Amino acid sequence: MGSRKGGDEPFLYAAAALLFLALCAWTGAELYGRLHRESPPPRERSETAGLLLEGIALRRERPVCAPEPVELLTTDGERLAAGSALLLSGGEMLVCEGSAVWFSDWDGLEYLSPDSLGELTPQALRALLESPPDAPADERGRLVEGRDWYFAALTDGAVRPGERCRLLFEGLDRPLPARVTAVSAAERGQRALLLRLTEGGADCLSLRRCRAMLLREEETQIISIEKEG
Repeated sequence: MGSRKGGDEPFLYAAAALLFLALCAWTGAELYGRLHRESPPPRERSETAGLLLEGIALRRERPVCAPEPVELLTTDGERLAAGSALLLSGGEMLVCEGSAVWFSDWDGLEYLSPDSLGELTPQALRALLESPPDAPADERGRLVEGRDWYFAALTDGAVRPGERCRLLFEGLDRPLPARVTAVSAAERGQRALLLRLTEGGADCLSLRRCRAMLLREEETQIISIEKEG
């Protein structure tokens, strides 16, 4: 009996080892399958990333008018201090009354401002989006005053007043920080938003009727990672 028992021990050890390996393999396969079932696929940026907004840029700006001929004394997109010379017209020099950014182009909607919206409703915003141009016949350019500007937009998504986000406008290659200052009640599934921005160069201050993607922090990080890659 003693010799038969000793002969069985290697067999039992080998069987135990095989059983252990089989258990490890089964456990590993189950864990791998579970991870694949439970882990979401890598998030990719698509056309539907973020929240699509359609609206109008509103600024505090005024037309600069002068008879012909006109000689520019500044460059487009330049911020001027109060008292800076804008242009020379017929021997008379026009001076900037306060700090502002000068542009030699205009769209005839310089009469619009953040106050033009009045009551924030989808209906009022739609009417604002249909505002006709009305430029003075002798307009030679415009001055954008202040350092903040606004984007009034329609959306069918959920946005909270006071929410901080970023706006990626069509035609621009960078998202701009913004804050939601007001949200209207819903009308037929749509709400009107008013967002305040303080950053942006000359390209931003020439936006008017446009679309933008509202991005939360997570979505902004995804875009940054894609650009780095």
